[in-house]
Amino acid sequence: MGYTNLRESLIFAYRRWLGEQRLLEKQIDEIEKAHLTLDEKRQRVAQCAKLIESADVILSEIVESWDPEMVKPAQRHASNLGFEPGDVTRWTLDIMRRSQVPMRAYHISKQLMTERGLDVTDKELLGRINKAVDGNLRSMAKRKHVEKTDDEPVKWKIVGREYEA
Repeated sequence: MGYTNLRESLIFAYRRWLGEQRLLEKQIDEIEKAHLTLDEKRQRVAQCAKLIESADVILSEIVESWDPEMVKPAQRHASNLGFEPGDVTRWTLDIMRRSQVPMRAYHISKQLMTERGLDVTDKELLGRINKAVDGNLRSMAKRKHVEKTDDEPVKWKIVGREYEA
């Protein structure tokens, strides 16, 4: 009885350590990739500071009431997925065109991740991609490009396309 308990406890600990090791390796890779661009980003910050200072001088000359403190910085709408704008929409429609049956957004997301070589077991990334796919499908539904089926859970299909029964 003691041998089995020891073995199972050790296997459980081994699995935990293996998972922790893989997570740390992934985090180290991300940090190393970010570190490679650190000098470029610092140079760009310095360049932006020069540009802002120059524009401030010009604007204070041509606008009497110029107050740089009143200007709100513009937000860049960068994707938190690391894809170019429009990629998720294009890939979603491509997957739907190849499918012989209407698909759930979740299944489209998993297929997209598989085709892009991403880790399907990464629940956080899968959730973000699924949110993007679902948002795209809802947006395309408003423009009458795709529509929902009456099934539960909801499945999506391209408008005017015939699917297998």
